[in-house]
Amino acid sequence: MKILFLLSNFYFVERLGFLYAVSPVKRAGHDVKVLLPQSLTYDHLSDEIRKLDPDIIAYSNTTGEHNYFVKLNKRLKESHNFFSLFGGPHPTFFPDLIHEEGVDGICIGEAEDAMLDLVTKIEKKEDISCVKNFWIKRDGAVHKNPSRELIMDLNKIQFPDRDILYEADNGVRDFHTKCFIASRGCPYKCSYCYNHKLNDIYPEKGTTLRLSSPRNLIDEILDVKSKYPMKFVMFEDDTFILKPGKWLHEFAKLYADEVKLPYFCNVRANLINKETMEILKESGCYSVGMALECGDEKINKNILKKSITNKMFIQAVQLIRKYRIKVRTLNLVALPVKNPLDVDFCTLDTNLKSGTNLAIGSLLYPYPNLEITKYSMDNGYLDSDNSFKNFKTSNNDAAIFNYGDPLVNVKLQRFHKLFSLTVAFPFLRYFTGYLIRLPLSSLYNILNIIWYAYFNYMILVPKKISIKHIPSMTPDFFRYILSLKKY
Repeated sequence: MKILFLLSNFYFVERLGFLYAVSPVKRAGHDVKVLLPQSLTYDHLSDEIRKLDPDIIAYSNTTGEHNYFVKLNKRLKESHNFFSLFGGPHPTFFPDLIHEEGVDGICIGEAEDAMLDLVTKIEKKEDISCVKNFWIKRDGAVHKNPSRELIMDLNKIQFPDRDILYEADNGVRDFHTKCFIASRGCPYKCSYCYNHKLNDIYPEKGTTLRLSSPRNLIDEILDVKSKYPMKFVMFEDDTFILKPGKWLHEFAKLYADEVKLPYFCNVRANLINKETMEILKESGCYSVGMALECGDEKINKNILKKSITNKMFIQAVQLIRKYRIKVRTLNLVALPVKNPLDVDFCTLDTNLKSGTNLAIGSLLYPYPNLEITKYSMDNGYLDSDNSFKNFKTSNNDAAIFNYGDPLVNVKLQRFHKLFSLTVAFPFLRYFTGYLIRLPLSSLYNILNIIWYAYFNYMILVPKKISIKHIPSMTPDFFRYILSLKKY
């Protein structure tokens, strides 16, 4: 069988999810290839598909980018014969995608075993309408199948097949940073996040929080290190330190002894303590990410369902920096509240007090079916017709809530662009209230992008590593910025 994945451009980010599904399929002898259609003209893409003649064309999409691929798939169906399959976060949480014209099937949830089962049945021309984890459309009827049991032991899952990723994008292969996942799932129930929704997909099928063993994780890192350029490691776990102390101790020793590379991981303020920081520092942690979200504690707790106090957050940042580990904080701005600017300034000031190295502010996007979205509708901040069909790939374009005054939205958008810069250069705090009244949104946006890129690629990563990659990174970086407006 020949399977072709059509994916969004990577821009240095390794999209590991679909690679876990690819590994068992390739090992079974099937031919798998990746193309990046946004880097090709339609005619070029169509010619490539004609040459490859795939049996299956698969897409792995997040919400927002799915719009482009649904339209592309419909157009390709007019001149090519293939089974179209959509997977990834969007169809997992919005399975009604199956009703879009040209969509033959969707995969819901994890696909390591499911994908191989489907491919095998298609190859043998067997009935595919009952394969678990898939909704299949046949002759106008949709066959909705339940999810299968979760794979509880992550050590049993094959390492993601990065070869097809790097064949499609040499820049990702040669980039100094490689990504890894040590755990799956999140026990927290933040109102603006889909993580806990996975429990609805896998009811009574096992906890969604699962771990790889330290030995298995280190073996994967060493395998990648032996094959590809790698100077920096990024762990993409939602909360890397949300693991038993024994796990962290074993990981730290193995990593320091065998990998010996600086790394980044995500942490959580309520889990930061001296013992944990000593483990991270000794193992080689160079930088961390940590979320505050909102500096108004009542809103953080009651609306965002984020039980992190300002005191807890500030103490955590200061303790992390005491160990000379760099901190990037995450925050939400333009919230569905009566006084959004006052709340956002509170969040800004909390970050300034903490002494964080970088603070990122993201405009809150009320995706369908989230608790925060229902709250926004119930309180008049959002129309009931909140269709994700109009969402862009980036959620940082506009403050979309209804505050009764369009000027408030404009000021919030300008504030968002100035957020990181103000934390980096605290003297700007004296002028922020004035700056958001000036019609300089485009300038603020450019400055924000430049600073964000500089910090993420020059500060969160050791300079001796990042400087060497500036020439190769620059063209892709500008293509990425342009893509945010296009898709």
